[in-house]
Amino acid sequence: MATFPTAEELQRPIPRIDGSVPTYQPAMTGEAGPRATYQAGQVIQSLGQDVGDFAQRLDAADAQDALNKFRQKRQELTYDPEKGFLRLKGRAALSKGPDGKSIMDTTSSALDTESEALSKNLSPRAAALFRARAINEAQSFKMDLVKHQMHESEKYEAAVYTDAQAGNLNRAALSAQDDRAIGIIAGQAGKLARQRAESLGMPGDAAAAGAQSDVLKAAVMMRIAKSDPSAIGFFEAHKDKFDVKDRLGLEQSIRTMRDGVEAKSWYATNNVPTSETAKAGIKTSMQHWTADGYSAPVAAGITAGFLRESQFNGGAVNPKDGRDGSDSISIGQWNGARGVAYKAFAASNGLDPRDPKTGLAYAKAEID
Repeated sequence: MATFPTAEELQRPIPRIDGSVPTYQPAMTGEAGPRATYQAGQVIQSLGQDVGDFAQRLDAADAQDALNKFRQKRQELTYDPEKGFLRLKGRAALSKGPDGKSIMDTTSSALDTESEALSKNLSPRAAALFRARAINEAQSFKMDLVKHQMHESEKYEAAVYTDAQAGNLNRAALSAQDDRAIGIIAGQAGKLARQRAESLGMPGDAAAAGAQSDVLKAAVMMRIAKSDPSAIGFFEAHKDKFDVKDRLGLEQSIRTMRDGVEAKSWYATNNVPTSETAKAGIKTSMQHWTADGYSAPVAAGITAGFLRESQFNGGAVNPKDGRDGSDSISIGQWNGARGVAYKAFAASNGLDPRDPKTGLAYAKAEID
């Protein structure tokens, strides 16, 4: 059964919370209450924004710190004397390691591993910032690596080519008396030069011709060094295959050898008695050429040529003997342009043009 309060009980004061409690604020009435609530919300929102901005700055700092460490790893994989790819030269920069992987595989993998390790310690947002920048660093690193490999590849290929052509020249010198072998070696050198030139975007024909000329020149020079008269016929047979520089360089040596061969033959046939001047000239000439490194047979051939021409008479003159009507002079009976050059040589060096030693010095300069 319900019990209702009496009239006396209804007249008692309503109990109220003690206003001395510090955390209690009586509710505001009217417009003041909603305005205070709105302002409190604004403060809370501002605090939340500040907290978010601070967290974002922390993530950016963490991402930058990770990127700095990533760049340090890149520097290590590039320059370190034990780990950097720049330490690898020539073939080592192109070949695979014991694990069967190339330098591109191993160094790129090392950098990728570093990227993953650094990302694990970051927040999702910091990791995303880091990866966005690390991708560019990784791509730049790979470009540097490829450039290094290309540079070392070119150097390696150039070294291989140089060694191969040097080997062809050595083989040509060793096989100088074998015309067939020289032809094969010249063909191989030309083919190799053509391939090398075309790989560099250069004319292959010119390179092949130059390489063949080098081989033929080596064979001729070896025959000349051995005083082998077949050098004359070999030179004439392949004259059109020499480049201009090699042909001009060899012509004087061939001419000297031909003169020597003809002079020895003439001297043996005619058995011309020599004067004291001629005897002295023979001795001086032999000493002159052998002291300069010429073999005794070659020195003898050159000496015989001068003996036939002038009997080593430095003042010998054969009037209008040249094709142009000029006089033939000195021990070599030089005329025309060579006669003019002889006089200029003597004058420029302060030498007596009538001295046989001046003629020997000029002959050496002419050959050189």
